[in-house]
Amino acid sequence: MKQVNIHAPGRVELDEVPEPTLGPKDAIVRVAACGICGSDLGYISLGGVAGPTKEPMPIGHEFSGIVEAVGEEVTNIKVGARVVVNPMSNQNQIGNGSREGAFAPLVLVPNAAGGDAVFEIPDDLSMDLAALTEPLSVGLQGVDRASPVAGEKAVVFGAGPIGLCAVASLRARGIEDIISVD
Repeated sequence: MKQVNIHAPGRVELDEVPEPTLGPKDAIVRVAACGICGSDLGYISLGGVAGPTKEPMPIGHEFSGIVEAVGEEVTNIKVGARVVVNPMSNQNQIGNGSREGAFAPLVLVPNAAGGDAVFEIPDDLSMDLAALTEPLSVGLQGVDRASPVAGEKAVVFGAGPIGLCAVASLRARGIEDIISVD
């Protein structure tokens, strides 16, 4: 199968790689949609998460798809389920320095057993919108850490997808006076 990999600073290639091999605690997801994150662009510029790597580094961590296969110990999700994936759960680091990346037809989700890596989504949620779950979660986490109280004022630095998700999260918590700086 084809997979997008970083080979060096500023050098991205579409490589032929083997299809993922399923382990007993793993799931394989057929990717339906994958977003390009600002961190992907930073990784490309650096040649990897923190600089050039010896092996090509796959990217792609904001994705949705359909479960293609599950290992025998995975009971929390079924084949055919429409899902999103927490790319950093269980120390997976999908698209963030691991051997897995979602700019490919199939992606291995290691350690999918247990319920905090793969999440089923409703049938009426488009796969494109579902791929925004990861940046939404980052915006939500920032707002959670700030612990805003209705009636307070807020400033959000950055008006990209994550910043806009933070603005939406603030509004949902009753913050009406919000400034976004970009």
